Amino acid sequence: MTEKLTQTLVERLKKTGKQYYVRSSDRTGFAVRISPAGRKTYTLRYRHPGAKGEKDHDIGLTSEMSCDAAMRKAREMRVEFDKAKEKVTTEDAPQTLFSVFEQHLQKQCQGKYKVEYIPHTEPHRRTREWPHHLQAKHRAYLRAYEYFGRDFDARKVTSLLLEEYHSKRSQVALVGANQDILLMSPAFAYLVKHRIIADNPCKYVERNEEDPDKRHIPLDRLDEFIGYLDEYANIVAASAVKFCIYTGIRKMRALELKLIDEGDNNFIDIQNRIVNMRDHKSYRTTKQPERIYLSNLAAETIPKRSDAHIKKNPHAFYTRDGTHISEKTFDNAFNYAKKKLKLPAALAKKITPYCTRHTFAAVTKSRTKVDNMTLAKLMSHSDTQMVEKHYLKLEEEMEQEKRRVIALAFGEQTLPSVEIPFPKMASIHQPDSLKSEKTE
Repeated sequence: MTEKLTQTLVERLKKTGKQYYVRSSDRTGFAVRISPAGRKTYTLRYRHPGAKGEKDHDIGLTSEMSCDAAMRKAREMRVEFDKAKEKVTTEDAPQTLFSVFEQHLQKQCQGKYKVEYIPHTEPHRRTREWPHHLQAKHRAYLRAYEYFGRDFDARKVTSLLLEEYHSKRSQVALVGANQDILLMSPAFAYLVKHRIIADNPCKYVERNEEDPDKRHIPLDRLDEFIGYLDEYANIVAASAVKFCIYTGIRKMRALELKLIDEGDNNFIDIQNRIVNMRDHKSYRTTKQPERIYLSNLAAETIPKRSDAHIKKNPHAFYTRDGTHISEKTFDNAFNYAKKKLKLPAALAKKITPYCTRHTFAAVTKSRTKVDNMTLAKLMSHSDTQMVEKHYLKLEEEMEQEKRRVIALAFGEQTLPSVEIPFPKMASIHQPDSLKSEKTE
């Protein structure tokens, strides 16, 4: 309700059993709040920088001061608030890219993720304990510092300058260039929120078209691939690669798994063969971890250790310095086995360490009649969009293989063979312990 507030009008306002406001039509933000019990309070409703909405600043009760006196007090308060807003947006607000990115990163470390913040001025300190998302943002900021310079004025960043940065970064990594822009966007959104810049320049950068044509390890050579992993020097890294193949878990999520439940971490319940994931979005509201059930093969890949050793380093895929193995160590093990396969160059280029997930999907799809929704759930997707985008070609290859087999059976050899045949159940590498169980 909006009225021209006067002393007479204020005195006539009555209680309704519910709280309501009567706003002044000629004084912005000035209002009278009437409580359910009929208590009347003069208030100034004002939105501070960074706040989601207006906040009440009580001036006084209507029984203790007149309407005119409350209006004068509201005017004085508004002037003070406007001065404070101007100070926030000009003096105290960070003006360089370095300070903007640092402040944003520090806020996420101490607020959302509850980890120790490590400034860029201490490069000798590791950020391995940070969540994967923060590590990626940290690296993206370093690349931006190197390109723009740490003293570059954040207010001068335009979409054209970001386009140039994106173009140069694309020469090294097409997808990485898109990710850098995506990771920098929240920091510029912070500047927009505090009215330091008018708009987020990241919104206008034309992203590279990402190629989803990643391939899984050829299923007819998967047993050979795992055999090469068994002979790799770093047993823990090789075990991590096999674990990702048998579960479909993303490599960074797998590397951060622990064998002890610490309350807020992702951990493996070895006894029940369940992986409990607490790093997905729904956990914040439901407090229910995502559960991934392990097969015998997946459980066998986890390195066996004593309880005393696990207490010293609870990570499933551990290192001697008390942390988990790095992504680079994981990639080295994967690339070693891939190189041993001696695949054609065109195919080898499309098989990356991330393709352990593709291999899991290929094995699951080829051996069962699983539908896309079930496969999406197994791979921690909320819908089938990603499955259809990345793995639909697998169904097409299988259909071609069926047609080829029928054509060969009836003497028609015109259809070419596809790259990926159906694997046999026994072709997947199995530990000796499981083989002995089947024999018994």
